[in-house]
Amino acid sequence: MIDCGPSATWKLSKAGLNPKDVNTLYLTHHHFDHNVDTPCFLLTRWDQNALSGKPVEVRGPQPTERFCEGIIGMAGVFQPDWNARINWGPSLDVYQARGGQLPRQPPQVSAKNITPGWSHSTSEYKITAGYADHAQPYLDCLCYRIDFPNAKSAVFSGDTGVCDEVVELAKGADMFFCMSSGADMNDRVALGQCTPGAAEPKDAGLMAERAGVKTLILVHQGPGQAKKENWYKSIDGAKEAFSGEVIFGEEITSFEL
Repeated sequence: MIDCGPSATWKLSKAGLNPKDVNTLYLTHHHFDHNVDTPCFLLTRWDQNALSGKPVEVRGPQPTERFCEGIIGMAGVFQPDWNARINWGPSLDVYQARGGQLPRQPPQVSAKNITPGWSHSTSEYKITAGYADHAQPYLDCLCYRIDFPNAKSAVFSGDTGVCDEVVELAKGADMFFCMSSGADMNDRVALGQCTPGAAEPKDAGLMAERAGVKTLILVHQGPGQAKKENWYKSIDGAKEAFSGEVIFGEEITSFEL
């Protein structure tokens, strides 16, 4: 799972995916629209997953370790919640009914701060982190590339403006999920309504073309994209710079590689 913004846990379920089946969360950066649902995800996965003692892994730029500890650590803000669930009789009854064995253990998280260039391989994928140009020096920001055994690949830009490092990581990818803050981004920058470091559709298309990706999926759209007619403006904006397929990413949409 990459990022955990507002209602992400609910959206997983809405898409037919069980939070219990997610073993690793990768965070791109620590703006709230990318991490605010992390407490819900971590606690839901722990509470519903009575049969697995395997801790969830969380990887992301600093302060990922401190962030997770502050949520469910011994001094974390949700310590009173899980402390009640591992001690209160009715909670333990529900836990046992789900197949859990007493004594019930507190939630376990394996959190690690990572930096550009970090990579990790499993039997199912290889993931590599890269630099994304967004909110430095106040926040470290990452993009991710995932390579699969079937030789397919997907790249997630995270929040970024036009960035050589993102382009390099995305080289030859089958799918490029790129931030696209709306066709009116340049106008809003000129009016002082938003800041640089956030790609608009033509920027996304430019990076996709330079990287030679097959399909560009526009994500992280701005509020002006709620109207469907503006979806087509964004697609047209990206196509000004990109010769491949462009898709406007809708909520609860799945893609197959």
